[in-house]
Amino acid sequence: MMTRRRLTSQLAVALGASLLLSCASGDTGSESVAHVQQGLACTSNGQCNDNDPCTTDLCDKTGGTQGTCVYASIPGCCSTNAQCDDGNACTTDQCKAATNTCSYTVVANCCNTDADCNDADACTQDACDTTTHKCTFTALPGCCTSQADCNDNDPCTSDSCDTTTGTCSHTTISSCCTTDADCADTNVCTADSCDVASNTCKHAHISGCCIGLASECEDDNACTADSCDLTTNTCLHVPIAGCCTTDTDCADNDPCTTNTCDTATGTCVATTVDGCCKTNGDCDDGNSCTTDLCNSAANTCTHTVEVGCCNTDADCTSTDPCVALSCDLATRTCVGSSVSGCCLADTDCHDTSSCTTDSCDAVLHECVFTPVPGCCSSDADCNDGNVCTTDSCVSGTCSNVAVPGCCLSDGDCADGNTCTKDSCSTTSHTCVHSSIAGCCSSAADCNDDNPCTTDTCSATSVCENTTILGCCLGDAQCADNDPCTADVCDLSTRTCTNSKITGCCTSDTDCNDGSACTTDACDSTSHQCTFTALPGCCTSAADCNDGNACTQDTCDTATGTCSNAAIADCCLTDGDCNDNDPCTSDACNANACVHDAVAGCCATDADCNDGDACTADSCDLSSHSCTSSKISECCNADADCADGTLCTADTCDTTSHQCKFEPVTGCCSTNADCNDGNACTTESCDTATGTCVFAAVADCCLSDGDCSDGNACTTDVCSLSTHTCSHEASAGCCTTDADCDDGDPCTSESCMLDSNTCDYGTIPGCTADAGTDADPDAAGGTGGADAGTGGTAGTGGTAGTGGTGGTAGTGGADAGTGGKGGTAGTGGADAGADAAPPAVGGDLVADNGGGCGCAVPSNRRGSTALLLSALGLLGLTLRRRRG
Repeated sequence: MMTRRRLTSQLAVALGASLLLSCASGDTGSESVAHVQQGLACTSNGQCNDNDPCTTDLCDKTGGTQGTCVYASIPGCCSTNAQCDDGNACTTDQCKAATNTCSYTVVANCCNTDADCNDADACTQDACDTTTHKCTFTALPGCCTSQADCNDNDPCTSDSCDTTTGTCSHTTISSCCTTDADCADTNVCTADSCDVASNTCKHAHISGCCIGLASECEDDNACTADSCDLTTNTCLHVPIAGCCTTDTDCADNDPCTTNTCDTATGTCVATTVDGCCKTNGDCDDGNSCTTDLCNSAANTCTHTVEVGCCNTDADCTSTDPCVALSCDLATRTCVGSSVSGCCLADTDCHDTSSCTTDSCDAVLHECVFTPVPGCCSSDADCNDGNVCTTDSCVSGTCSNVAVPGCCLSDGDCADGNTCTKDSCSTTSHTCVHSSIAGCCSSAADCNDDNPCTTDTCSATSVCENTTILGCCLGDAQCADNDPCTADVCDLSTRTCTNSKITGCCTSDTDCNDGSACTTDACDSTSHQCTFTALPGCCTSAADCNDGNACTQDTCDTATGTCSNAAIADCCLTDGDCNDNDPCTSDACNANACVHDAVAGCCATDADCNDGDACTADSCDLSSHSCTSSKISECCNADADCADGTLCTADTCDTTSHQCKFEPVTGCCSTNADCNDGNACTTESCDTATGTCVFAAVADCCLSDGDCSDGNACTTDVCSLSTHTCSHEASAGCCTTDADCDDGDPCTSESCMLDSNTCDYGTIPGCTADAGTDADPDAAGGTGGADAGTGGTAGTGGTAGTGGTGGTAGTGGADAGTGGKGGTAGTGGADAGADAAPPAVGGDLVADNGGGCGCAVPSNRRGSTALLLSALGLLGLTLRRRRG
């Protein structure tokens, strides 16, 4: 059993060794506990446990530090949450006590940038609050995500959503309607209604109603005047006086007229009987040179010509073509005068030119001056435009002498030799004859002894034996399979003759006699033609005259048929020219209709189109004048649609001429437009720019997560009614060792950061009354043996001052046990002198806890506990020894 003195000595040695190791390693209090303890003597790994899970604790048995503890840090190991901080606000960083490894849990709905908040919804404005790291999703007004969002409940628009931009479009459906008013067509004679089932307009004609068109009131009765009363829009059928329906209605008892009814127009037509008369006056033919009488029995006229009387120049005829007769209307006699330029014989014609032959045209009685061919008066008269002749006038006759060797074209240079290429120089007008290499000289070189081929030597000296068309060697080659020809080969000429057999035919076309008025046919058995006359056939236009000046009477001599085609726009009376257009004045002039436009008149709304899509143009059918009225809400350009509202994009659809007011995304006009649903922002609208301004409310919260104060020992809560944070301390929670001080000097306190709870360990040998037995600051007795020994050393007391007259003794050795900063007793003669090993009391521990002038870290529980334990054991030993 170890003796008390020996135990005391060992404890002192262990304590001294620990302190010496601390001083030897230069520890100044900034190193970890593991470093403070490094170098402790050991024989096994178990002796080196530093209670740090992040170090590998080994006892070095072979290295340079043999017999001492070595502690190596474990990479990636942690013991506190702070060691796991990754700098990302959107992860919860924690040190897992079970594995001493860091874990990083992503915080739901947390963000660092706006990009972290994309909700893939085009209809929200996504943003990240970098203070709270919370996403906000602000709904965009008027935005859409599907077609259904764009339904404007108007069946007359096609509603669609552009899901890329989240904007709605509403395209007007042409001709669609929702109310009867949408179908108004400005026609008073239609009942306009909207079929709401199909959203289409119906325009039913109102029976008996009219708007002035000629066809509306036609009753097919020629004896009524049909018109439209534009005041009441009803048809009027006024009987026409004197109108007829049969010829009987037109009898006038006049023997000189044939009376008929034109049922198409309802008018009587009295046709004068040619030559009929009732009195002599009816026989006046307007010719003063006839005596006009009426035979009352036969009702016929006689006109006896008065000899020598004339009415017009045409009545005066002369046998002398050079005398012009005219009628003197005063005397009704013919008067003669010479005709200028008239001739009766060649001698009457002279033009003084020697180069003309002067003669009189016996038919026209006009002089004819025929140029004498070749006659000239100068060389210039003889220019024939040919550079290859010398032109001159000799005694009134032209001479055009060819220039030898001159040429105008390649054809002028033909030398009759096929083996030369003949050409004419266009500059010198001389011939050039170039020899053709290898040319054959004649066709004889190409004879193939076949009488039915033409043997020639080509310009390229190649023999060509061309079959002669129609050449024959016998009658068989001449057969043409025509029963109406005699087929013979003339062996002298080697040609076929297919002589037509007179009167023979093979088809009706062979029998054409050139007359359209016969039916020409061929008898297929006898091959003889027959010609049958066609009844009613014509051979000239005269055969087709229908007596109507407004028809073009023609005979198709090819077919022998008459045609009486109406002459376009031809008329007999003004009534024939009625074009039923109230805006024209109609008249018949020389069998031609004239339609003069009435200025400013209109017949339909289309006549009033002023080219402006935003005016309703209509024609007043009562006055046939145009009216134009502005169409409400119609536009031609974007400027027409300005509504003065900052938050709409105003455009004009130039197809439908309707204004579109598209909301500007994100634009505002009042503060209410900026409500983002966030209680922690103050919303306002900048009406100058139409943009929303969102100001964060200080210290406001929306959820408990917004209230985090970073303190693990508080419960952070957000009040949803006031949107303010509160932080309630958690009982028994700690974040530092200081939070665990229980005021008991005999316990070691530490904070377990993995659970934020306090851990308390009992200091071995420590008693609760330490330092209460004696005054730690009392001075040692004068000369006393155990100066200043008192009781157990008080914690933190000052060692007693040694006696002034006593000897050192044991009192010096034990003076002020546990004192802090005291000096050894000074009274003994050997005070402090015998303490070869540093005394436990006296100067052993410096004011800051050191015993040899070095600092011991006050915040390292391991070394402090070791020191306190050693001192406690030492004090206990001494007390027991004294006892």
